[in-house]
Amino acid sequence: MGATMQMRVLCSEGDQKVLWDPDNEDQVDVARMTFDKLKAKNYTAWKVDKKGQPAKEIQKFNPKAGRLIMIPTIAGG
Repeated sequence: MGATMQMRVLCSEGDQKVLWDPDNEDQVDVARMTFDKLKAKNYTAWKVDKKGQPAKEIQKFNPKAGRLIMIPTIAGG
């Protein structure tokens, strides 16, 4: 079993987590579908690296990305 990867989703229901093992195809498929569904809803995806390092915006799901944060686009008006 490999390392556990994590996607945090900030949404109206609060802070939700999606966890997956990059060696488990079923878990990767669920995480990828969640990522794609949120991107379609205009969420921005950020890859979080080491503590103190800036997060990097990403456009495509990588099952070995480590930690991701999904944030909805905030529209001003």
